[in-house]
Amino acid sequence: MPKLTLQAKQVLNETMRAAMRRETLALLRTLPAENLTMELLAERLGVAKGTLYNYYQNKQELITDALHGIHLQVAEEITAVATNTELPPDEKILGYTGILFDNFNRYREIYATICSTEKEIDFQDRQRAQNIRRFLDEFARELTRGAECGLFSPIQDPAAAAMVLYSTIVGMMRLVFFGEACYRIEECRTIFRNVVVHALYASGKETRP
Repeated sequence: MPKLTLQAKQVLNETMRAAMRRETLALLRTLPAENLTMELLAERLGVAKGTLYNYYQNKQELITDALHGIHLQVAEEITAVATNTELPPDEKILGYTGILFDNFNRYREIYATICSTEKEIDFQDRQRAQNIRRFLDEFARELTRGAECGLFSPIQDPAAAAMVLYSTIVGMMRLVFFGEACYRIEECRTIFRNVVVHALYASGKETRP
């Protein structure tokens, strides 16, 4: 049997990693992270457990890599809004908040299990941290731009206001995840727009219902 070329091995390895990431995310939708085991994942993939250790040293490394793909997707979506020079400040802010709400909704079961187990398992990822910093910076930039053009009321500390915007969304989602809020995520998006973003407009500048 001919040996695989280096390129073929790389393709095979990435295909296997992609399958492992996909099944890991699928499992995180249905059970707590601490209950996800390499044995269970191997059974789902139809391979020996030892095969998994050819790619990841432990479960934590596997989970981190699977979640990293989600964070990369968010980074791409942030860039798409940030580079759209035609959007006014309020539309950009709504664009960034839309990314957050859509991402929470798309992976709500996964985030719910993360929120319930993050004290026991470290889900920190450099891309995740970069995304949070990027959201804060972009919010602050658009708050400043909006105030400078007269669309928003003057904002004394845009960085602090950006932190409020971001933490409000995250706090709303946690309430939804833990069943402490009777609203659906799409309703939370509308509430955020009508209550929080609406409050930013200067008198007579409101353009949102």
